[in-house]
Amino acid sequence: MNGKGMGDDAIFSIIILFVISGVILYAHIRRWQKVARLGYPPWQRLPLYLAPPISVGLLYVILVSFAAGEVRAGGEDLVLFMAAGALWSVCIPGLCGCFGVDLRADALENHNGAAIITLTGAIIGGMLAYAGGNIGEGNADWMTFFSIGIAIVGLATAWSLLDCISQVSRSVSVERDLAAGWRLAGFLVASGLILGRAVAGNWESTTGTLIDFAKFGWPELVLLAVAAAAERFWRPTVAKKPSPVGTGGILPAAFYIFIAVVTLLWEGKWK
Repeated sequence: MNGKGMGDDAIFSIIILFVISGVILYAHIRRWQKVARLGYPPWQRLPLYLAPPISVGLLYVILVSFAAGEVRAGGEDLVLFMAAGALWSVCIPGLCGCFGVDLRADALENHNGAAIITLTGAIIGGMLAYAGGNIGEGNADWMTFFSIGIAIVGLATAWSLLDCISQVSRSVSVERDLAAGWRLAGFLVASGLILGRAVAGNWESTTGTLIDFAKFGWPELVLLAVAAAAERFWRPTVAKKPSPVGTGGILPAAFYIFIAVVTLLWEGKWK
C-alpha cells in the first residue's frame, strides 16, 4: 500500500528521513569503532554490519516487485519508503534493548555472539514486517504506515510473549547461549514473514486491515507455541549444558522459517 503524488511535502519528508538515517548510522559507526578498540576481531561482528544493507536491498526488491504502481514506477514514492526503511533498519538494533538484548553492552562490549546473531535476525525480521505493509494498492501514505505499524507491533508482541514464557532473551544476553541466539533470530525472521504477509494487500478500510491481520496472522500463534516448546526443551539449566549450535540452534531456526514459508504458500497471494 502507498500513496500518490506528494509534491513538496514528500521531498521535504525524504530529506528529513535521509538526514535522520544518516545521523543515526554515523552514531552507530562511531560507537562500533570505539568498542572495536577493545581487541575483538571486527570480522566477528560482520553479520551486524551486513544486516542493514542486505535488509534495505531486500526492501527495494519487494517494493519494485509488489508495491503499488506509483512505487514500482520509481520516483519520490519509492525514495520515500526506501528512506523510511533505511531509518527503520538502523533503529532496530537500538530498540532491541527494550527486550533484553542490548547492542552496545551485549553484542559489542561483551562480544556476545548469541546477541550478534539475535540482533541480525531482528533487523531482517523487522524489515520483512515493514516491507509487508508496503505491498498492495492504497490512496494515502498513512494507510501504508498504519499497516506497517500493525506488523511491527505484532512482531514486538510476539518477542515479548516468547520471552515471558521462556526467558529466551536472558539465555542470549546473560547465559550467552549461541544456540538460543540462533533460535531467537530464526523466530524473529519467521515472525516478520508471517506478520508482514498478514498486512499485505490492497487497502479497503481500517477495520478490514485489522480483520485481515487476524485472519492471516494467526499462524504466528502456532509459531509462538512451537518456539516456546523448543525453548523449554533446549534452554540450558544448571543440570543441562547448552545445546549444540547445529541441532539446538540452526536447525530449529530453519524449522521456524520453514513454518513461515509454508504459511505464505498456504495463504497464497494477497488481494
